[in-house]
Amino acid sequence: MKITAIIVNYFTSAMVPPLLDNLFADPLVANAVVVDNSQELTEDIVAGYPRAEVIRNTRNRGFGAAVNQTVVHSSGEWLLVINPDVRLCRGCLEELVSAGEKYGCPLLGPRLYWDENFQFRLPPATGDCLWIDAANDAAEKFHLDGELFSFYWILRHQRFWEAEEAFFEPFLTGACMLLRREWIESLDFKVFDERFFLYFEDTDLCARAMKSGIRPLCVPQAVAIHYWDQSPSPKNSKSSLMASAHERFVDKYYGETRFSPLKSRTYQSPGFDLGETGSPPTFSTNTALNDEPLYFELGMNPYFVPFAQASLSTNSFGFPPEIWSRLGTGTYYGRIRGPVSGAVGMWKWQK
Repeated sequence: MKITAIIVNYFTSAMVPPLLDNLFADPLVANAVVVDNSQELTEDIVAGYPRAEVIRNTRNRGFGAAVNQTVVHSSGEWLLVINPDVRLCRGCLEELVSAGEKYGCPLLGPRLYWDENFQFRLPPATGDCLWIDAANDAAEKFHLDGELFSFYWILRHQRFWEAEEAFFEPFLTGACMLLRREWIESLDFKVFDERFFLYFEDTDLCARAMKSGIRPLCVPQAVAIHYWDQSPSPKNSKSSLMASAHERFVDKYYGETRFSPLKSRTYQSPGFDLGETGSPPTFSTNTALNDEPLYFELGMNPYFVPFAQASLSTNSFGFPPEIWSRLGTGTYYGRIRGPVSGAVGMWKWQK
């Protein structure tokens, strides 16, 4: 039961050898195909890996197109699409393959942590559909909708991390997903729709799978580390690429049946604004929660859809240096939350 690993490099060559070491330590990995979209993966970087083949592109063809290039070079029954900034934990692939065989599923993914200490649990992939777009827009403008959208996401995040058996998860992240090669052959060897240059290609793949009756599975026993957002931005900014990809996704699935954005006031963010900061803040609350568990949660919007989560043993939280260093510039929101009491502290800052 062999696996071909598929890696797309875009100015992440320093991460490729550690990933290859990680992959080839697993007996299930037969070979790896690395597609270099940045012309910076030199021969010496991969010289010590005879089972790794490099495809060099003279231009950045985009993530989806680069992955599609590798299929004809694969020899395994399964294909593992994996980012250079991901590391598999022991037994991850065995658990994914086992669940795929047991349930006859050709599309599976692990649960991801942000750090090697397993402190930060990363969220499920947000995905997209018409009602999510409507909920996002309403949450940005109305406090009630922000609270309810946040409530929905807490339930989804909780289900994602509390499940003990393989479960249907509508959208899996392209940072690490396992696909049966036989299924990809039925798709004319196209893993991703190449109209998506970057972003939403994984959302689209899962949407296509569901339309054909395939339920993507997340396997709780399969665990990986995703350092997250460590690739540099292409010539176009990540935000503009994401907006363009989202527009293409909406056009593909909804055409003229589109959601019209609400015109109203902007959601007023609760909590304390810390302003600009270059050093990690410390977050604390004096609220007594009667032995209720506490979480620190990090989001990119005031309604925290989605969020990364860490369990707390005290009423305060400080960013580990390695996590803080991985945060890019931008606006962030943090909260300390109890499952029953809700947010007992909320902060906003710009890094």
